[in-house]
Amino acid sequence: MSSYLPDNESPPDDYGNCPVFLERYLEYCKNNLGKRPTSLVEQCLILREFCQYIHYCRAQDEKPDFKDAHKDMNICKMEISELACVCREELEEYICFLDETVGNSSATVRKKIIFIRQLFAYLVRLQDELGISFPDGDPAAELPLPTVRASEATVLTVRQIEKLLSSVAGENELRDRAMILLIATAGLSLSEVAGLNRTDVVNEEWLRVRGANKTRYVYLTVNCRAALRSYIAFCRSFEDNECDTMFSAIRHPEKHLTARMIRNCVARASTAAGLENLGITPKTLRDTAAVIMTQTAGESGRFQVLDYLGYKLDSRLKNRFDDTQQELSAENPFMKDIVERSPLNELGG
Repeated sequence: MSSYLPDNESPPDDYGNCPVFLERYLEYCKNNLGKRPTSLVEQCLILREFCQYIHYCRAQDEKPDFKDAHKDMNICKMEISELACVCREELEEYICFLDETVGNSSATVRKKIIFIRQLFAYLVRLQDELGISFPDGDPAAELPLPTVRASEATVLTVRQIEKLLSSVAGENELRDRAMILLIATAGLSLSEVAGLNRTDVVNEEWLRVRGANKTRYVYLTVNCRAALRSYIAFCRSFEDNECDTMFSAIRHPEKHLTARMIRNCVARASTAAGLENLGITPKTLRDTAAVIMTQTAGESGRFQVLDYLGYKLDSRLKNRFDDTQQELSAENPFMKDIVERSPLNELGG
């Protein structure tokens, strides 16, 4: 879904070209469901496009004949009653439109259906308050989700990561190098990197990472610490006031980089290194870190490594570990030893 997150997109404080009911729903997601800013932007764009499609079909009495035909529709004054009239057949036609005319992948269609399901569930639940009616029930409730074939994780060699790091250049060289090195050595997810602040560095050796379900701490290698120090010192040399945002654009030091911007940073370095055929993404670097750490830890330490990196474990496995201590303390001697003994410790030297 990266195509739905423009480089300059920031969390929507006001929702451009959105009807009132959609604005209220997005505010509900923000305040009641704790949606991340990047997820809110994506949700806003996807649901706005869906509403434009419905409004176009109502106004033209036909489906758009090409994929962008409906995207210029002004829907600021669109009434909620238009969605209340949508039937299951229309939703199925929209899914066919996404598949056949727009050419979305199964994963993209799946995500759009999930967002549409959530919107209709909200409208049905509050239909009396909103003054609408769904006499036939929720039309989106049982919309089938396309099967998405799981892809095998791409794992890089240490030499390829070093080549990636050495290819970083440009006015954001210090930032991009520190960011890529951090993901590659600490195994952070894209959303975790996007939300980092400078005060999350604890005692220099540890980085506090706030995930969706818990706070965890990851060990910073010596080279990663040095890269972060150099980048932060550079930022403070031209900032009027000290800013807490870890990774930001030079022109907007107070704003975190978006997920799309971070992906683009990795893609640029990949192209410069001649590794674009590998399709390297932040997730590639995270998965590589996980593989290297689990190889170093061995079979007996595999699940401790995955838990440390924030990968989802089933309840049976999670019961083997005491997560409370890691949330309260930045110390994790086991993982510190694993990282220091792994090839990750030499990266960026």
